[in-house]
Amino acid sequence: MKNPLATVYCYIAAWNEREPSRRRELIRQAFAEDAVYVDPLSKAQGYDEIDKAIASFFEMLPGTAFLVSDEIHRQNSILSYSWKLTALDGSTLVEGSDRVQLAEDGRYRYAIGFYVADPVETSNKAKTAFEAYQN
Repeated sequence: MKNPLATVYCYIAAWNEREPSRRRELIRQAFAEDAVYVDPLSKAQGYDEIDKAIASFFEMLPGTAFLVSDEIHRQNSILSYSWKLTALDGSTLVEGSDRVQLAEDGRYRYAIGFYVADPVETSNKAKTAFEAYQN
């Protein structure tokens, strides 16, 4: 995938995909085979660990979705963009940003996710929002 914008949206789609085989395919499209992903809650390398990190995140925060919330900036092989995590009612639970180094083929080689808020606080807010939505 040579188009960095398409790679970002494929990456976001992987984070939002709950069906395991489809998520794995999106991970393969978005990440180089030996890619590294790091955020305040996890560190993962390779397809299996990245898939496990995403699946674990949504076990902790069901009923949430990621959206790109700002322009995607590119400087050579580095991307930067902001995102938000939303609840089922559309409210924003947390905002953050990613910095990404692209591999030669345009997929993510190294990705670092930053949270604006404390991820534990975000988890509690998301669980409360999900429970309210279910009732």
